Amino acid sequence: MVALWSLGNVEERGWLGNNISSIFGDGKNLDFWKEKWIGMAPLRVLFPSLFNKSTQQDGYASDMGNWDNDIWSWKLVWTDALIDTEVVAERDFYALLEHVQPNRINSDRRKLLPNSAGFFSVRSTYEVQQSRIPVAALDPQIEATLKLLWLNKVPSKVCIFGCRLLLEKLPTREALYRGGIITNTHERVVFFASKR
Repeated sequence: MVALWSLGNVEERGWLGNNISSIFGDGKNLDFWKEKWIGMAPLRVLFPSLFNKSTQQDGYASDMGNWDNDIWSWKLVWTDALIDTEVVAERDFYALLEHVQPNRINSDRRKLLPNSAGFFSVRSTYEVQQSRIPVAALDPQIEATLKLLWLNKVPSKVCIFGCRLLLEKLPTREALYRGGIITNTHERVVFFASKR
């Protein structure tokens, strides 16, 4: 799951993780500080100083309070006394949580933001990823060939190989050398020398 969550490049800090929002249910599977469930950012991003002083940094939402006669009360615990600016942040924090409480009937769920229905689908994810690729960068003939390649009834590994070949993305020794994966020049040329 960690590999899926971090899908995307370093600048994006994980495309999938950034495009998933959590729907608050019983709070038993919802990471209180680290998931996006109130607003468009995790609470640790919205209130970094409070997150740093929390003793419950890895806690689930259901662990952050308790029920008393069907009334939920948030109970957050800090490592140190809060300074003046943190007291103000805490007041805003509790105001944000004031009308939010776990739902004893429904479980927590996840929602994919780019999909209008909120469900993960390969198609919707593919469409979002395609929209991020500059179309002008592809030669029209290569683009047409790529479309034809995917319409053929051949194994997907053949299609992937063909796409990588057309886009010059095959992991050849030369490409690996240019990418810094192979650093020894002997390893770069050993294949060609053995072919002669």
